[in-house]
Amino acid sequence: MAKDLRANLPHAAADSYHTPLHSDSLGIRSDQVEEHQRLYPDVPLDRDRRPVFTSYRQHQAYLDKRGIVKQPALHQKRGKRIA
Repeated sequence: MAKDLRANLPHAAADSYHTPLHSDSLGIRSDQVEEHQRLYPDVPLDRDRRPVFTSYRQHQAYLDKRGIVKQPALHQKRGKRIA
């Protein structure tokens, strides 16, 4: 078995994403491309018109500018509870 040591490292908010994040949920229509490029020049679009983010900070700034609130992820507790 191999262990991924990077999974246990702390994540800082300013770190770059390991690979660019293509957001399906933030995709836009073809008639919105020009407006997107004017308002968000630092956030490129891929060929499917999905925004591509390279860092957490860029992603969060985009969400803030658009007024979108990111819901916290649901985490399941690990292990068994022994009472």
